[in-house]
Amino acid sequence: MRSASQDFVSLFDADTRAAISSGLCIQCRGAKLLCGKARCPILVRWDSMMKTAPMIDRVDLDGSSPPAVFVGRFGYPKVFVGPLVPPVHGDTQILDAPEEWVGHSIEDIVRFRSTLVRGMHRVHVRDVDRGGRIVDLTRELALGTLPADVEVGFDRKPRGRVVLDDNVQPFGPSAPLRRFDLGTLHVDQHLDRATSDTDLRAKDAVLDLYGRGLPVSKIQRAFSVGAFDRFLVVMVPRPWRYELIEAWYPNTLWNPLGREVVMFGDHEGFEGRTTYASIGGCYYAARLAIGESLERERRQAATVILRETHPGYIMPVGVWNVREHVRAALRQPPRLFSSMKETVDHLRTRLDIPMERYVGMSEVLQHVIHQRTFDDYAAN
Repeated sequence: MRSASQDFVSLFDADTRAAISSGLCIQCRGAKLLCGKARCPILVRWDSMMKTAPMIDRVDLDGSSPPAVFVGRFGYPKVFVGPLVPPVHGDTQILDAPEEWVGHSIEDIVRFRSTLVRGMHRVHVRDVDRGGRIVDLTRELALGTLPADVEVGFDRKPRGRVVLDDNVQPFGPSAPLRRFDLGTLHVDQHLDRATSDTDLRAKDAVLDLYGRGLPVSKIQRAFSVGAFDRFLVVMVPRPWRYELIEAWYPNTLWNPLGREVVMFGDHEGFEGRTTYASIGGCYYAARLAIGESLERERRQAATVILRETHPGYIMPVGVWNVREHVRAALRQPPRLFSSMKETVDHLRTRLDIPMERYVGMSEVLQHVIHQRTFDDYAAN
């Protein structure tokens, strides 16, 4: 028999449990913020868990899936898959629609995700076709476009930690899946065709679906079967170059105990990259948004994204945050400048960190500032 305190502690990973057991959290109790964060992440998670717990305190659950599915990675090649089910009915699309999360608080996003209960059914990735009815229905649910009524039965009551990872949106409680029934499902015809065409390569299918305007999150879901950020995008009419520079203030997710702003980034030239970006998936999420914009304009550019993350970003919510905020930035009317000096002078008014620090570590900014073009000579 597990106590309530044991269930609460199970919400956190080993490092967090060690911090709790050290006594620091007892001294603080969410009031003094001794961990250096702007808000207590324990209270944020606890609040979300307490709102959901009474509704999932049973082994049978029914609700409207956004639709959403879970495909795990631990234990590969034998991984857990299953539906994500909230204990509520109606329009639940917001719970699994990162494209709609821009402007919502971190508390909102954690609440969205902690409402979704993960049904866990283990399957071998090389033998999915023989995974049984639960796997078949999970794959079908992944193709849905509107909320679908779902009934599930678990081997035990759902419990477990709210999973927080910087590369994926948060996940909520889970339980081994015993039964899975799916109601009427509205399936996107393009997704259905793409996944059933055995002659179509996955790469080509993804590009086709993306070209048809399907949200990235829906494509990811089918093929997987920020409010505290400031993003400034600089585009210079030069051959393709791309760079993302991030600046994390003290008391933020990846700089919780620091006294100084920490900056890091990565870049690529016209030939692209041959190695994985050191700053991870956010590099590629932002690059997608840039590529979309340039494709629409039928242009290429040397592009630098400057991201300042201020106190308040206390837990990861996934690379969608970067992708959607860069998209949002690019939807704004651009400011046009006739020289890099004017551009840099304007950036000084929009950023808290001195531009000298950005220029000092930016390969692309240094290139466009110091590399003269034929137009420069013609102007003289």
